[in-house]
Amino acid sequence: MVEGNEGLAGTITYRDKGNPQLWTEYERSENAVYISRLIVSRQHARREIGAALIEWAGMRAMERWAADWIRVDVWTTNLALHGYYKGRGFEHLRTLQFADPWDYPSAALFQKPTSNVDMTREARFEEEEVS
Repeated sequence: MVEGNEGLAGTITYRDKGNPQLWTEYERSENAVYISRLIVSRQHARREIGAALIEWAGMRAMERWAADWIRVDVWTTNLALHGYYKGRGFEHLRTLQFADPWDYPSAALFQKPTSNVDMTREARFEEEEVS
């Protein structure tokens, strides 16, 4: 979570395991970070907090488990969100089709190499120890 003077500014979740419904066995065997729940408060929009959180998660994953990829599944029909990720260096891999689109509505898969992490964005945050 990112907090500013006005309270919660944004949040991201990251993990080293990909969803087997979405990512192939080969992809899941690669060292990668899978990001989700990237949310930025509307009052902090346009401040690049979301982009910085992505870079932060990529750096932590490189340090902790030598991740080579940052991966995300995105709402299938939200083309503006697809553009957001493409604008941050992600490549669209594929969009999965489910018999019922509501079975998994976030089936547009994107990834970018961790070698493209922007260290200046990642360095925007100070970490506090949580007890």
